[in-house]
Amino acid sequence: FFVVANLIDSLLFQCNHCLGTAKEHALPPVLLFAARANVTGNVVDFAAATAMGIVGQDLVVSANSVRAGGNALAVAGIPVPAGPVRVVITSNLATGIFASSTGALVRASNIPAP
Repeated sequence: FFVVANLIDSLLFQCNHCLGTAKEHALPPVLLFAARANVTGNVVDFAAATAMGIVGQDLVVSANSVRAGGNALAVAGIPVPAGPVRVVITSNLATGIFASSTGALVRASNIPAP
């Protein structure tokens, strides 16, 4: 791992520059797992299939630049531990975006588009 935030109640991850050559691992070099997270304005460049993974219940992911493989930015909305799931992914520039949610999912103005 390069950066891991695990089981955080409320996370603000913004304006970070994470880069490097990462060997292929099962998990992304930047992995964020939080009940509630705002992930904004980051630049992430790694030689991995997925450079940045974000998992949580209430997620706002916007204005990030992520370069890596086909799913450079992976975002998953799941209940942590229970409750409504809300995910907003907007204005990100990536080589690939994978987004899923067990609840509400809003994707807008991302490159590549859904």
